[in-house]
Amino acid sequence: MQAADGEIKARVEEILRNSSLVDEKEVQVSVADSVVTLTGELDSAIEKRRARQLAEDTEGVKLVRDDMKIKN
Repeated sequence: MQAADGEIKARVEEILRNSSLVDEKEVQVSVADSVVTLTGELDSAIEKRRARQLAEDTEGVKLVRDDMKIKN
C-alpha cells in the first residue's frame, strides 16, 4: 500500500528535524504523488546532500527533487 503524500511529508520533516547535520528550518518539503521536492537555502553542500539523502531514504518516497540552494 502506498503512503499518502501527507504522511510522507510528515515523515521527511520529522527525519530532518531529528538530524544533527541539517537545519530543518531552512528546508521546505512538499510532496505530490510520492515525489518529494526540497527547497530552501542551506549553509553547505554537505548539509544539502544530507537532506536529500535523508529524504531519499524515507519510506514511501519514489523520487526526490532537489531544488535547494547553498548560501553564499
